[in-house]
Amino acid sequence: LIKGIHSNAYAMDHLLQESRTLEIGNDFEDVNRIVAFMTQDLSSFGILEQSQLFRMNVLLKEALENAIFHGNLELNPEMRRDNPKLFYETAKRKMDIDPHNNRKLLLQIDISRNSAKYLVRDEGKGFAHSDLLDPKDPENLPRIKGRGLLMIMNFMDEVFWNDRGNEMTMVRYRKRN
Repeated sequence: LIKGIHSNAYAMDHLLQESRTLEIGNDFEDVNRIVAFMTQDLSSFGILEQSQLFRMNVLLKEALENAIFHGNLELNPEMRRDNPKLFYETAKRKMDIDPHNNRKLLLQIDISRNSAKYLVRDEGKGFAHSDLLDPKDPENLPRIKGRGLLMIMNFMDEVFWNDRGNEMTMVRYRKRN
């Protein structure tokens, strides 16, 4: 066992790049486990300091939940804010109803010594991402509805969407000393 641990540490010291592709359903109760899997190697690659890992987990959870709830299950974001109990009851019900029950999320993870890139694609209708306000402009802060997207856009170095608005790519670069 100890020999195996040492060989894993040795391999991580020499690993240059890693890519993973996952396809998951709409079970939002599995999101925390998926996020832990998505971020398990960030410290080893030197992309984030251990102290930043919690924030990355929160942001990726937000991205996956947005894709499940608002993309695949087509739930209105206001419902979550106004009546959380009804929101989650509706989500559970829609998970078993066609066409929502067959929809998947595609997750692509590319981690290297220079960056971590996460792609999240749902099978929903998408949204008008071009209508998003600039989260870094102080005048927009009181007007922005999507706090999760605001946090993602402020923490990640790059965030962009496909034209349809059902695929988000987030990139975090390794910080140089």
